Amino acid sequence: MWTHAICLISLTCLVLSGCSEPQDGGSSTDPVRAIHEAAAADNDQAAEQVAKAVQDNNPATAREAVAALGRMSTPAAFEALNRAATSESRTDVRQAAAAALAGRGDPRAAEVLRQVLRSDSSPEVRGEAAAGLARVGTLDDVDLLVSSTVAETDPAATRREIAAIERLLGIKFRYDPAAPPEEQRRVLEAVRTVASRIAQDIKEGRPRASKCATTAPAPASEVKRGE
Repeated sequence: MWTHAICLISLTCLVLSGCSEPQDGGSSTDPVRAIHEAAAADNDQAAEQVAKAVQDNNPATAREAVAALGRMSTPAAFEALNRAATSESRTDVRQAAAAALAGRGDPRAAEVLRQVLRSDSSPEVRGEAAAGLARVGTLDDVDLLVSSTVAETDPAATRREIAAIERLLGIKFRYDPAAPPEEQRRVLEAVRTVASRIAQDIKEGRPRASKCATTAPAPASEVKRGE
């Protein structure tokens, strides 16, 4: 039995988009189809109906609704993604919402992703927020990403946070989540020491001092020598 929210989406689709009942034996209450049809209308009323499907008990349906909201351009769709990324109880739905926000290319998405990176309890969601900031954030986000990286306890999230810093700065740190703890600490120290300074240099138009600081600052000592 489909949820009441999905039925509402189907009905809204029929009203807003002029959808006709299927003639080939298909069901107009198919949740994924109803979500796609409503999203195609791309107006606030349709976005509100798609947002109801985010609450569906079926995780796949909820994630499909989140993805559909990410394809919609209306303010209501953005607000629904904001709520899903910051307030939804299910980790996978919050993670999908963070990815959908980054995919919109909306500058407002960066502020939501910053909030998620600072406060979400899930390393998967924090990692997704970091990856999103690499796409829609700015050099001003490097300090936040560095702080998150240093405080992070999950190796996979750390890798995504460092990758976000690398993408924003155009440099490469040799971080291996499987490396011995001492090696990891050395790279994290290099990130802490170098990343924010390079970001400031880029913003102020100063050339970066050495090739090792822009390509592969593996040992922290080598990076410092090039500054």
